[in-house]
Amino acid sequence: MGGVLDVVGLGTLAVDYVALVPKIAEPEEKVGIEDYQVHLGGVAGNTLTQIALLGASVGWFGKIGDDREGEILLDDFKKKGIDISHVIIERGKKSMFTWIQVDPKGNRAIVMFPNTIVDLAPEDIEGSFREYIKKVKIFSSEATLIPLRTVLQAARIAVEEGVKFIFDIDVDPLSLSVSGLGTEEELRELINRSPPTFSIRWRACFGISI
Repeated sequence: MGGVLDVVGLGTLAVDYVALVPKIAEPEEKVGIEDYQVHLGGVAGNTLTQIALLGASVGWFGKIGDDREGEILLDDFKKKGIDISHVIIERGKKSMFTWIQVDPKGNRAIVMFPNTIVDLAPEDIEGSFREYIKKVKIFSSEATLIPLRTVLQAARIAVEEGVKFIFDIDVDPLSLSVSGLGTEEELRELINRSPPTFSIRWRACFGISI
């Protein structure tokens, strides 16, 4: 895909295996399914899909495995016209996927298998994606599974190059250190590098002026 892209994202991209169930199973309980579906998911996957459907030019970069899930993800993005020129395919590795139970009220229970998507390091950003980030209008990322230090490296490049940075927090900030996702300092910097109108609630949580 040539030219300047409108939006490029770094974040979770997964194959969702969805079971529609009469109720969410309790511990040691067996529940039959009413339907079974396979969808593209992940925070970045969903966000970029919606933006692409609105007519914008979109791309995603990161790591996936050379497995069935990886093929599903790439095929889905190709059909939607989403740029995958900077996707790294890791040989012998597994792509991200999830198991999801959904009850009639829409309540969900989600089991996530991050796999190789979280293997992206700050050095990968600098070595493989700097030029890609520099040439877009908007860079979008998130706090979900990819280490914050990696997201932060990409955000720094974007801001330095005058690229607008949009950041989504999809986790409880209090769980950062426990989950190993990152530190409060990294999250603060990411919030500060995003637009001033970004998430008044999160800015207030960290005492960041608006």
